[in-house]
Amino acid sequence: MRSSSPPRLTGTLTFLIGLITVLVGALYLLIPDRFYEYIGSLIGYKVLLTLCLTLLLAWIVLLIIFELQKTKGIEPTGEIQTEAETRSEIERSQTQVLSNLSREERALLKLYFAGEPQTKYLNLSMYHPVANALERQGILHRTGNGMIDLNVFFHINHWAWAYLNEHPELLKLS
Repeated sequence: MRSSSPPRLTGTLTFLIGLITVLVGALYLLIPDRFYEYIGSLIGYKVLLTLCLTLLLAWIVLLIIFELQKTKGIEPTGEIQTEAETRSEIERSQTQVLSNLSREERALLKLYFAGEPQTKYLNLSMYHPVANALERQGILHRTGNGMIDLNVFFHINHWAWAYLNEHPELLKLS
């Protein structure tokens, strides 16, 4: 479940924007009109200063927003997603993938759990269609470059190994 942006963050951003706006106004008061005599006849000096400060303000706000997105999971809509919610969504999608395996995929995955000791990798052709399909789903990953005999080791990912070990009924071929 996602909650809305906290009022504290909104209040902080509003305060910063207001403070910078007040500072721009104060700078206008500090620059006397006769200052133009010293720098020439630059009519747009105050406009240039306003543009620079506005760009600085926009940069600061974007930096704050991107930092919050990176550290707290804030989505572009301003909603916050907790780490537990993110983990829960990932586990739910992984469980759904493992629950909807085809017969060929289950047969291949069953090889990882057959025999003693159980293995976490199989040496297969790099063109093996079922292994490649499981790799695209994130269940397997490959190691080895396959340059000598076109075979690579397909390792089962830890989360899939653990879940299928707990739920062997998902590998039944019936």
